[in-house]
Amino acid sequence: LLMSVLKREAPNMTTTERLSGVWALMRHDMQDHISRDDRVTELETLEQMLYYCKVIMFIETLEQMLYYYKVAIGAYGGAVVKMVQAMQGDNHTPSNIKRALKVVANKTMSLTQGEIEDADLLEMSTIFGWIGVDVDNVIDRTQKTLPFLPMYYVFKDPVRKTLCISIRGTFGLADIVTDAYAEHIQVVFPPVDPDLYPEYYNIKDKESERQREREAEAQREIDRERAPKQATLSPKTTGQSPKGQELSTFSSGVAPKGIKRKGSRLAQIFSSDSAKNKAKDADRDRDADKKRDKFNLRDIGCVPIDSSYFAHKGMLCSASMLYYAVFPLLQREFPRLRREGYSIVTCGHSLGAGVAALLALLLRQTPEFVSARCWGYGCPAIVSPPLSQVMAQYCTTCVFQYDMVPRLSIRSAVNVANRIQHLSNLKKDK
Repeated sequence: LLMSVLKREAPNMTTTERLSGVWALMRHDMQDHISRDDRVTELETLEQMLYYCKVIMFIETLEQMLYYYKVAIGAYGGAVVKMVQAMQGDNHTPSNIKRALKVVANKTMSLTQGEIEDADLLEMSTIFGWIGVDVDNVIDRTQKTLPFLPMYYVFKDPVRKTLCISIRGTFGLADIVTDAYAEHIQVVFPPVDPDLYPEYYNIKDKESERQREREAEAQREIDRERAPKQATLSPKTTGQSPKGQELSTFSSGVAPKGIKRKGSRLAQIFSSDSAKNKAKDADRDRDADKKRDKFNLRDIGCVPIDSSYFAHKGMLCSASMLYYAVFPLLQREFPRLRREGYSIVTCGHSLGAGVAALLALLLRQTPEFVSARCWGYGCPAIVSPPLSQVMAQYCTTCVFQYDMVPRLSIRSAVNVANRIQHLSNLKKDK
């Protein structure tokens, strides 16, 4: 009863503050009415109160968990929200899945028939109608994914007094590239801006330059293959092969009898190209690592937060890009909202959960945003153990049963491979 009264009369108080107030009132009341001879009874009553307080906190945590789950799923778009709504129920039967796909098909048909004039407004209404927040509270939103910058949206929730940043998970090729950059890298603050210093994250070395070089090499080999054919079919040729066969037969890919035709030069190149590419990639990686080692962070004002803090390189790169994308907006909007009792919450699913957790870590390094918290769903393993212990104080992650993503990392993959090899050896020994 006291908790409900405090929640109604003092909505800006947190759950912990309300519980502390109720606890103090109960102790004061019992000390006034319970004699010294009944200390055992007082202790039992306090233990019961503590139990009920824990139950209340657990129920409120579940409410927040459900709410931010909707916020995280909303980042995938209105079509996915419709599918999730259609598939909710006791049984995930094929009929439910068919009904979910039908909802998306009907949405597309309605757009093509011109029944909806503003598709973006429909999208926003679908998402925030499910969340339970008015569309007018949306502050910022992106509509396409860029390399190392997943889609996100920012809105304020007047009821919960939070400024939410929801980040989309893996939903396209650019997101898969971010996931694939699974090497670890040290966490620094301010974060290194990938747009200004891509060599720190080794982005250009592994993507643009390497791809251009491979395309140029393939083009050169194609030119080399074409050159001998043009010389053979010059006007000086008689049109007859040494064995009396037409040159057209030989050039068409059918070798005359008595002539052993070697494979196409281009085929030979691609058959042996994998080993060459691996060697080139290894050399380029070593050069990039040397370049990053020579890269002086202090020259650009970046300092490691702690020598033992490391994170997933691709997701830290995404969190850094997102940090510089939303930082001007937060500087403009949050001072006023903070005076009204607002706090910052980041959330996401899968890739979005990892980026949201690292974004909360970076935001908390600034005194103005030290209240930032994170809710993650299916968050992958992205930080070193010392850093995970620190982030556990303000990050709440939810894992669904035997979900593979939160348990997947380079080390876990190596451990599985070693165990398989060990079992294979045991089988051979028998």
